[in-house]
Amino acid sequence: MIYLQKENYQMALDLLKKSEILCENYDQGKAITYNNFACYYRRIGKLRTALNYLERALKIENRLPNVDTPADTHLNLCAVLSQLERHDLAMEHAMRAIMLLQEELLNQLLDGGSSEEAKNQEGSGNSGENKDKKTKEDRAAVLAIAYHNMGVELEFLKRYDEALNSYGKAAHFAEKNLGPTHGITENLRNVEDTARNQLHAMHQRAAQRKQKKLKNNAHMAPTMHTLEDMGFKPPTKKARGKKKAKGHQSHREGIERGGTGEGEKYSDMMTPRNETEEDEFDGNHEDHKELKKEIEEGA
Repeated sequence: MIYLQKENYQMALDLLKKSEILCENYDQGKAITYNNFACYYRRIGKLRTALNYLERALKIENRLPNVDTPADTHLNLCAVLSQLERHDLAMEHAMRAIMLLQEELLNQLLDGGSSEEAKNQEGSGNSGENKDKKTKEDRAAVLAIAYHNMGVELEFLKRYDEALNSYGKAAHFAEKNLGPTHGITENLRNVEDTARNQLHAMHQRAAQRKQKKLKNNAHMAPTMHTLEDMGFKPPTKKARGKKKAKGHQSHREGIERGGTGEGEKYSDMMTPRNETEEDEFDGNHEDHKELKKEIEEGA
């Protein structure tokens, strides 16, 4: 991976292809090679190809009884999925990586206690102790990064308070296990401080918007009016008497005026009278006069 860090991509790709051939019958090595392939393709911007290699690596690791660093594949998946804007799934892999790393460090702590006793009995040198210390620091750094990655995904999902809490865990864990002057610790502490300041500013803006909205709503509150304010005047005693006297008006009259009595209630079911029928049987019509005269003479 040195060539990849130096951005000598062609040499990195050639070595990865050789490694794939050499690890054809060695699943543990093949999973590591696929992880490195994913790092290569992520560097050159081919995220979906990187995701494909990581999924193949995870599939191999899931069927192996023992894997040296199972959390690393989940962290790489988290990084690639985040770039693909699949933040829910990215957060799941970050959480899985944290669980595996916590278990790994706990096992190292337990194994370290027993191995320390054995070393004291055998009187071994300091080379093994330095190597174990380096390994523990390396895995502690990876766990701190896992906490940070989870914070990033929570922030993408707008779960800001939880994100800030995760950033704090990352910085605190790094400071405790790597030291306050370690480069990773300083970086994670800066991330936490920046996120805290931004979250505080965001809460202030939200409070200001809420206060402004309440103020605007207070100005726009509806005014209660009485019927008299809206121009309605209750009828006088005299007017009520007139209304009662006209209470026996015809249904048709009520319908034509658009009244609010029974005429309006049943207006859709009533057929209006046809005025021409009454004119046809009017006694003053000439034809009707002659017919009336014939009837009287016959009588």
